[in-house]
Amino acid sequence: ILFTEGYDFGDDVNLVLTDHQITIGGGVNRTRHQASTSSKSPPELTFNNQNTGAGMGDFMTGQLFTLQQTAPNAHNPNRLFARAYVSDAWKATSRLTMSYGVRWEPFIPEQRPNHTAYTFDLDKFNAGVKSTVYVNAPAGFSYYGDAGFPNGTSGVNKNWGQFSPRLGLAWDVTGDGKTSSRASYAYSYEVQP
Repeated sequence: ILFTEGYDFGDDVNLVLTDHQITIGGGVNRTRHQASTSSKSPPELTFNNQNTGAGMGDFMTGQLFTLQQTAPNAHNPNRLFARAYVSDAWKATSRLTMSYGVRWEPFIPEQRPNHTAYTFDLDKFNAGVKSTVYVNAPAGFSYYGDAGFPNGTSGVNKNWGQFSPRLGLAWDVTGDGKTSSRASYAYSYEVQP
């Protein structure tokens, strides 16, 4: 079961000058999910070789080693996504067009209001630092409520400084509009799952 609620506000302005086409825009998106997931509702069955000496033999004789199954669980994240950009398409000469700009897409990780997020820190592991919320958890793991748990209920730090520059070149090789050579470059970011 999945219910998604999303709101988006955005605007773009396009200005055409003699040799330039300048575009500026941006927006913000707010999304909230309410889901009931069943990742372990179908059982996971394991047959090993403990009874007959062969995994297939244990399967054929019904000698189950483990069965793992859970009820559906709630997954209700919410997220804010902001973006802004500016770009210019410039007709540098009659045969060369340059397109360049920069996009701002900060990483604002989703919040987990049901406090299911956790994080691992290798330095805390090496120092033997353990959680005060889940005292039997291994060293290095921290949970919502532990000192230093990052960014509210998400467990992941925000990054406001993600800028993506872009550059593109289009060259009309012969000047007749039939053959072009193009090149482009962009520095981009991917959202962490």
